[in-house]
Amino acid sequence: MSLESIIRKGTCIDKSPLLVLLHGYGSNKEDLFSFNQHLPKEYTVVSYQGPIHLPWGGYAWFDINSSDNFKKWENVEQAKNSMASIISSINHDVKSLNLDAKDITLIGFSQGAVLSWALGFNHPEKFRRIIGLSGYISENITPKQVPPILCYASHGKQDFTLPIELARNSIESLSEKYHNITYYEFNDGHHLSEESLNSFLTWLEKTKL
Repeated sequence: MSLESIIRKGTCIDKSPLLVLLHGYGSNKEDLFSFNQHLPKEYTVVSYQGPIHLPWGGYAWFDINSSDNFKKWENVEQAKNSMASIISSINHDVKSLNLDAKDITLIGFSQGAVLSWALGFNHPEKFRRIIGLSGYISENITPKQVPPILCYASHGKQDFTLPIELARNSIESLSEKYHNITYYEFNDGHHLSEESLNSFLTWLEKTKL
C-alpha cells in the first residue's frame, strides 16, 4: 500500500538524502510539512499521511486506547500494518525519485515519533537516523535491543498529552547507556517550539554525511 504524501525534492544533483516526516494522531501530511522551509535544501522531504481516517477528521497510524495508563496504548496490529506501508512507500519513493538509500532519516512527532522508534529499531539497516519529537519508545512494537543508528529525541516538560515520564522512562534511560541516543527536554507542551525546532536542526547539521 502506497501512502498519500507531499514531496519536496532536494537540490542534490545526484541521489539526494531523504527526510521522512510522520505526523501525530489526528493530524495529516500537511502538518509537519509546514516547516519544510527550515529543513536543509539538499534533502528530499517526503511527508506521509496515516492510513486511518478518523471520524472527527484527521488521520492516524493506529488507534489508541486512553485507558490502562498507557500500558495498552497502541493497536499493535494497526501499528505494524502502518509500518509495513511506510517501508513500502519509502522503497517506492527512493527508487522513483533516485534517492540515497543509505541516508534516510525519520522525523516523527507524537504518534509519528512512536512509529519512528519502532521502524528504526525493527529495520536498522534501512535508516541512518531517527528524530523522535514528543514521543516515546513503545515496548509493544519496539525491540529492546538498541541498534547502532543515530537517534535524537526531545520532549516538553509541560506535555499533558504524552506525559514527560513516558519519554524519561523509555528514551532518557537509554540515552544514559548508549552514546548514539541524544535526549533533550524543553519547557514546552505537546508541540514543536522554536527552541526544540532549532535544536534538532542543529543536530541534523552535525550528523550529516
